[in-house]
Amino acid sequence: MKIDVILYGLLLFGASLTLHISIWRIRLPWMSSFMLVLLLVGAPFAVGIGVMFDLGGSGRLVGLNAVEAAEAMLLHLCLAGTYIAGYPAVRAVSPSLDILIMISASPDKRMREEEMLRRYADMRLVSARIDDLRSYHLLIEHNGRYYLTVPARFIARTFLLYRRFLGLPMGRG
Repeated sequence: MKIDVILYGLLLFGASLTLHISIWRIRLPWMSSFMLVLLLVGAPFAVGIGVMFDLGGSGRLVGLNAVEAAEAMLLHLCLAGTYIAGYPAVRAVSPSLDILIMISASPDKRMREEEMLRRYADMRLVSARIDDLRSYHLLIEHNGRYYLTVPARFIARTFLLYRRFLGLPMGRG
């Protein structure tokens, strides 16, 4: 494999990541996970197809032939897939990470358990997740109660079946 293949794969991923960060810093898009997939997979895939078929007809674009362009695209897709898989953990409020940051940001770099528990008294973790689920149309509210939409029921059943397949008990694992 030529070094150009690796460089173009990294360049394509870097360009996609730069675009993603730029857009997110301007304004977090509605359905951000879907938009992330479009930016990191959809758009580069379209560009990659164009490169592989070399619309100019010369058989080579940016110094790569069709096979090398496909290899560069595969590298990009592997990097993008890894990034997309980790994105929910970065985006969501993680109690474990939040505790580490909370202690690190405290003046004495230490906190009592009661101080940490007080921080979660407002249940912002739960309310943030409810807001996310409502914005993705997975929850609907009626008369003060939340209900799963059809896609949400499918997702829940899929995960329950997978957990059962893995032998994980409910609520743990």
